Amino acid sequence: RFDLGMLCYSPQIWASDNTDPIERLKIQGGLSYLYPLSTQACHVSEAPHQQTLRDTPLSTRFNVAAFGCLGYELDLKFLTPMEKKEIREQIEFYKQHRQVFQYGRLHRHGAAKPSKVHWQVLSRDGQKGVAGFFQTASHASEGYDTLPLKGLQPRARYRVTTKPQRLFIRRFGGLLKHIMPLTLNPEGFILRTANKLYALTDCVESYEAKGDALMVGIKLNNQFIGSYYNPHIRLMGDFGSNLYLLEQIS
Repeated sequence: RFDLGMLCYSPQIWASDNTDPIERLKIQGGLSYLYPLSTQACHVSEAPHQQTLRDTPLSTRFNVAAFGCLGYELDLKFLTPMEKKEIREQIEFYKQHRQVFQYGRLHRHGAAKPSKVHWQVLSRDGQKGVAGFFQTASHASEGYDTLPLKGLQPRARYRVTTKPQRLFIRRFGGLLKHIMPLTLNPEGFILRTANKLYALTDCVESYEAKGDALMVGIKLNNQFIGSYYNPHIRLMGDFGSNLYLLEQIS
């Protein structure tokens, strides 16, 4: 499927028919030890996934596929207006940072928790990068999470911000009754229609510090612990993820 001989005929190769992003963390991570990210074709596909029946968020499918040559294999006829809007923004973000995703220096960080995967790409001059935080499983009342970083210029000042992404209403299912004044069928017409046209905003974090401080690790906002939704809570759950944009500002 993927070898040096094929690269004699094509600058990039289809890494695997398995496009489940949780599986892809292992596939793309393993390939990265031998092949640059610019050679790996990585696609966002439909969920549940063909090989695993795993239902993963659209955001995570993109966040994993962005660490390579991004593509999409979706039937556009069946996407909701909200999904189309999310995908347009994903493509725009990727185009803005394609150079660092494909040709930046990749760092695979060790994870403090077995259910976490941390990737980071950084430009050769250390001025710009993207860090990925991936969660393969959620646990009740988790302790704080740390975003590891490396390769930054120690005395330069950086801004670290979350790439905005959406939380689709259908993900909350029957839990919606806890925040609504009336009980609605989560599979009924009203909520199915709302899911097509409206989505919640996931937590957006922003940090500023010098490179040497950031490389100690950033203590991130708390994850959802079964209590409430607000813009400062990271609602990740199983298979959740975030991308963090790193920019040198001085």
